[in-house]
Amino acid sequence: MALPPLLRQRSLAVQVVLAVVAPLAFGALCGYELGSSESAWNLLMLLAGAGGVLSGFEHPGPREGAIRGIVGGVLFTGALVICFAVRGAPVVARLPLALPGMAVLYAVTGVPLGALGGRLRRRAEARRAGTAAG
Repeated sequence: MALPPLLRQRSLAVQVVLAVVAPLAFGALCGYELGSSESAWNLLMLLAGAGGVLSGFEHPGPREGAIRGIVGGVLFTGALVICFAVRGAPVVARLPLALPGMAVLYAVTGVPLGALGGRLRRRAEARRAGTAAG
């Protein structure tokens, strides 16, 4: 199976959408749901984690994936907090920390998720190279 292209191999417009617009939009959606539905919030947070790994997979290794993870995590979290604050609704989901603490945790969590994606990408490329050579 072919691997998706690396982020740097895509057009600038696609890079901006994937690396900037998508985390901002998804963070805003999560910020809205934080004041609406606990079950939707929990589902979206699972998807956000998967998105962190997948975004790292667009990079050739864990270091590059981790950098993408922190940038995406900060954009995601910033949009989440701003959207939630603008909405003015109470938090409906149970959070282990107050929202400011969770915001820091969510932003930092992008690092290991992105690094994992980059590591998985490197391993997949090594397997493909080994299969092609064999």
